[in-house]
Amino acid sequence: MASSDDTYISVVNKPHLSWTKKDGCYVPNYEKRLNRQQLPPNYLETGAFLITRRECMEVNSRIGKKVSVYEMPEREAVDIDAASDWVLCEHELKKKTDYSSGRRIQRVRNGTYLSLSDTGI
Repeated sequence: MASSDDTYISVVNKPHLSWTKKDGCYVPNYEKRLNRQQLPPNYLETGAFLITRRECMEVNSRIGKKVSVYEMPEREAVDIDAASDWVLCEHELKKKTDYSSGRRIQRVRNGTYLSLSDTGI
């Protein structure tokens, strides 16, 4: 890695008011109730990548002390945990365009996607 950071993690920024359960009661995870646009960033790991320096790898951790994040667009960071997630991913992939040729990407078989520009069509 070129910078002095030890670890890069892919994230999405999802600031929302949230709650937790503490001693059997629901309590807010915030001190002041604000509109979402006024909340500080809340970065959630996407799992797309985690890059770390070799010297930071340990038995129980692969995250260094100096961490940086790469904020991904939310539409490119969908976890597929349910059938509806799969549908959402397929919808987003259908919208993708190969901008070098202006051709759309199409599903060809077995969930594989291929740019029509690669086929000469």
